[in-house]
Amino acid sequence: MNITLLIKDYKIQIVYDIVIVTVNILVATNRDAKPFWDVLESKAILEWDKVIIDISACTFIDSTFMGIIVRVFNVSPVITVN
Repeated sequence: MNITLLIKDYKIQIVYDIVIVTVNILVATNRDAKPFWDVLESKAILEWDKVIIDISACTFIDSTFMGIIVRVFNVSPVITVN
């Protein structure tokens, strides 16, 4: 399975069981942090076990945007066992 979504400043690819989120912002700051989190939440990215966030296009990332990236990896998927 290979799916690609283009959303304004982000590209989301699903390759097998891995989600790759590419951030296409040169300067990722506080003003970009909440919209980034909203995109991840609305597309259910936080539910996946394997997530790669590609920030290679960024020339500067402030602490707030970096905090959102850390938060992504601290949120673990909820697994329900009956």
